[in-house]
Amino acid sequence: MNTRCLASLAALLLAGSLLGPLAYAREDLGGDPWAGDNENAPDEADLEAEIPDEDVPPVEPPPPGAGQLHRCRMNGLESAHYSIAELLAQRGDPKGAIAALQDVLAKTQNDTVRDTTHLNVADLHRRMGDIETASKHYREVAGILRHKAAKRLLSMLAEAGKADEMAKATDELIAKSKEKGEKLALLHRLALAYKRHRMPDRSLAVYQRITKDFTPDDLKQILEAIEKEVEGLFQKMRKLEEHNDPEALEELNQRLQEGRPRELRAAGRWDELRAFEKARDRGFRRQEQLEREREEREERGEPPAEEKQPPKDPKKAEF
Repeated sequence: MNTRCLASLAALLLAGSLLGPLAYAREDLGGDPWAGDNENAPDEADLEAEIPDEDVPPVEPPPPGAGQLHRCRMNGLESAHYSIAELLAQRGDPKGAIAALQDVLAKTQNDTVRDTTHLNVADLHRRMGDIETASKHYREVAGILRHKAAKRLLSMLAEAGKADEMAKATDELIAKSKEKGEKLALLHRLALAYKRHRMPDRSLAVYQRITKDFTPDDLKQILEAIEKEVEGLFQKMRKLEEHNDPEALEELNQRLQEGRPRELRAAGRWDELRAFEKARDRGFRRQEQLEREREEREERGEPPAEEKQPPKDPKKAEF
């Protein structure tokens, strides 16, 4: 994929065909994504809306119903185990379904399949009322699904009235996190869970903790880090163009357009998502501008910009 192809991708992205659901026009309407009650928030089917209107009962969706398992890309053998688990669950045999999924856990070498299976095993134990075992499996989930697992874990503990355990679980997740933005989002998630389950005093305490533990400088550093991340991705993209590696370039382009934004949305890292998208759009506009300049130079018969050498400094000539 050359620069011209990349510029075409940029044009498509900026036209909105790829950005659609990620656009942040909703903030112009006065919505607060952190509050979880923004009707213009991202797709609720994917995000499981954080919190409903204050006068409406909690709407935290339970795990999928009987026979419905969260799926991911897997091989034919793993898929067969999953179909067995689904059919057994539909028959009212959750223990048999769990046994089928345990076979997957024992044999899979795929991290995504392992995370997905831990999530499903946790959901099944949750439906059976086995909070302790469900909690164990929710804590085992890594990768992007860890955000969904954390949300379900907190919801389950809140439903069981285990407020202290919610705080403990969140602190464990924060300790595992390597990114400050994720730590901030986890605290917001805890506060929202308390709020949703009618524990306003605990919710207030968590929000107060956020304002004490995070400063405007912290937020500035978080946003600068995400912008630096985008810049690094574009630098990699330019190197891949030079080495003519279309497959790696397409993979990187996927991460810019969908992969990383999806991760930030799943984690509820709204400030960083907005900063990422803005920085990414600037980067693609810059690529498009460079392509136009290249075409104009070609029309004028001028050499490529990279072939132009700066004038030599006479003071350095002797070296």
